[in-house]
Amino acid sequence: AFNGTNIYTTSISNYVDYENGLAEGLQYATAGAKISLLLPSGLAFGNYPNSSFGVPPFSCLRYSFVISTVTP
Repeated sequence: AFNGTNIYTTSISNYVDYENGLAEGLQYATAGAKISLLLPSGLAFGNYPNSSFGVPPFSCLRYSFVISTVTP
């Protein structure tokens, strides 16, 4: 579990397939930007729990990003 102080680096393409809110929130991000997204359950996992991260159904999710590079 991430407690807000852990750093996790990944490609956003790993997530946009099932989290429409990330694609919506990050579509205009530019390199060097720091953004925070609060996704309602309808734009996150909805009523499907995510056992990989321990996210129960109908959960709101908060993400904080530091955009290092953007590849079109």
